[in-house]
Amino acid sequence: MVQGSKSTEPQQVRYYSNCLFWAMWQKIRYGGELNFYKSNTWKGFHVTWTNLKEEEWEYTILDQHKRKWWYYPILFKGIVRKRRH
Repeated sequence: MVQGSKSTEPQQVRYYSNCLFWAMWQKIRYGGELNFYKSNTWKGFHVTWTNLKEEEWEYTILDQHKRKWWYYPILFKGIVRKRRH
């Protein structure tokens, strides 16, 4: 999906997923690496994918904000964008 993309604008995804499933699927399809970060919005982790061009991409919610401690993002309709550092 983003491998051939020239755009750095967020791309709306038509299906439900989460950052882990999306990143694993990108790694299977295109290679690259998975990156795990401690999440700032819930009690778990956030996963991003680095492609073979060393660009880091993430699957996330556009209006991300801090959630309750019990929140677990199982599946959601999100966006794909280059990760901001």
